[in-house]
Amino acid sequence: MTNEIRKKLPRLYAQEKLGTDAIVHVKFFTPDSNWTFYATEFDGKYIFFGLVDGFEKELVCCSL
Repeated sequence: MTNEIRKKLPRLYAQEKLGTDAIVHVKFFTPDSNWTFYATEFDGKYIFFGLVDGFEKELVCCSL
């Protein structure tokens, strides 16, 4: 992830009031499986919040 993207990501809880209308800023994926993570917020260090789409879809916090 570039420093430019890192700086643009909203802080954790910044989009909480938007619910399902929160803006996805980064997409992480593994090319050898069906897992994709859509990051909507970031703590500035290593924790993200967003939607994980794997076996199921759920909103989660995860580390970089």
